[in-house]
Amino acid sequence: MKETNKFKFYAAVILGNVFWGISNMLTKIGISYADPEVLLTCRFLTAFIILTVMMIVQKVRIDLRKKSFRSFLTMITAEPLQYLSESYGLAFSNAAFSGVVASLSPIAGTGLAAIFLKEFPSRRKVLFSLLPILGVIIITLDGNRIGYVQPLGVVLLFLAMLLSAVYRTANRGASQDYTPLERTWSVFLTCTTTFIVVALVRNHGDLSVYAEACRHPEFVASFVSLALLSSVAAHMLVNYGYAYMSVLTISTFAMLQNVIAIFSGIVFLHEPLTGAIVIGTILILSGIFIVNRTA
Repeated sequence: MKETNKFKFYAAVILGNVFWGISNMLTKIGISYADPEVLLTCRFLTAFIILTVMMIVQKVRIDLRKKSFRSFLTMITAEPLQYLSESYGLAFSNAAFSGVVASLSPIAGTGLAAIFLKEFPSRRKVLFSLLPILGVIIITLDGNRIGYVQPLGVVLLFLAMLLSAVYRTANRGASQDYTPLERTWSVFLTCTTTFIVVALVRNHGDLSVYAEACRHPEFVASFVSLALLSSVAAHMLVNYGYAYMSVLTISTFAMLQNVIAIFSGIVFLHEPLTGAIVIGTILILSGIFIVNRTA
């Protein structure tokens, strides 16, 4: 791979994870005015409409009948299930435990990639990939003590972690045949459909919850920003890099989301900065740099 092309792919994945990182702050704003499933519905429905309009204007055609359809189908199924597992897992657990479990996703993703994609990273890469995992664990434990965690919460959060690894692995496989636009549009379609059904069931078909939430400009600004940045832009950018990076590399870059989420909260929501956050951030950034410099 040429150095200039490599830089473009890395820059795209980094920027995409930055946009995903600020989604925590935007989500915190949104759920202060409406339930999570209402916010998720508005976010992904808006993202789906935006992307569909862009495709119509540019006369882009979608062809989903390709060789790696099994990976593609796995990818578009895993993403909405991962969101739901994580959301309900938090209801029976807490943020610290969720962060620790989520940090194990690179390990699970590397194992799946070795089994299904025959991607075998070097021992040095695997070893140094533990640095950002350690950084995430330090940060999340500093932010919230583990406390009581119900068994159902453990099961759901581990399921969310595995689904995240499955999504990255399947996306890597599907990237061989499907364009970033085809993958992004299809994921938005399944997410939108899933979250609309869940929201309607949980609210007994009452659509007034959406009207009530949209009365607040802050809620509208949060889900529109989530749709544009953390959905359309982030998915397109990261999906662009999936075809040229290993699952381990992509999973390691995903740790940037924790750093961005924390510092956006410090800057915009005036959350505290602690020594553990500084140490964890150094470990995460060092691990990402070393993994991508190690042969």
